[in-house]
Amino acid sequence: MKINLARASKFLNFILQHNPEKIGLVLEKGGWASIDFIVEKTVLTREHIQKIVENDEKQCYSFNEDKTKIKANFDHSINIELDYIEKSPPNILYHGTDTKNISSIFINGILPIDKNFVHLSEDIKTATIMGKQHGIPAVFKILTEGMIQEGHKFYKISNGIWLTKKVASRFIAHQV
Repeated sequence: MKINLARASKFLNFILQHNPEKIGLVLEKGGWASIDFIVEKTVLTREHIQKIVENDEKQCYSFNEDKTKIKANFDHSINIELDYIEKSPPNILYHGTDTKNISSIFINGILPIDKNFVHLSEDIKTATIMGKQHGIPAVFKILTEGMIQEGHKFYKISNGIWLTKKVASRFIAHQV
């Protein structure tokens, strides 16, 4: 069966990050899901899933060692215990968003709207790419040292993106 891989990827994202119940899926600790179950309950085949993962530039997915399970690496809106490991970030990180959010960010900080974490990057280029996903990109410089001193936790995931729960406006140095 020929399938639109872009649409299939969005569907896989949806069930792994937001609504596993849509197909009766129960995610395991860490967000892992049985590939056999997904294949049984959807039109996706193992080959489709393999191609989705191989062609995903943002590295949204991971397989376990024997490729019997898959998980979404980030962007979950559901409450699930993920296996992120806390790490110390560099002193400066960047956040990309749409220019329409600038005023709100300087007032309210950066919040994980519809997600569990705020996404940050180590370079302006990646932050700009992340911002373009939302519209006209705006990039902010984030001072992490003060956040760490206040007890904020950071996690670096497999695609090099940093996650944290929120960024208060006092830790935003300026718009880049």
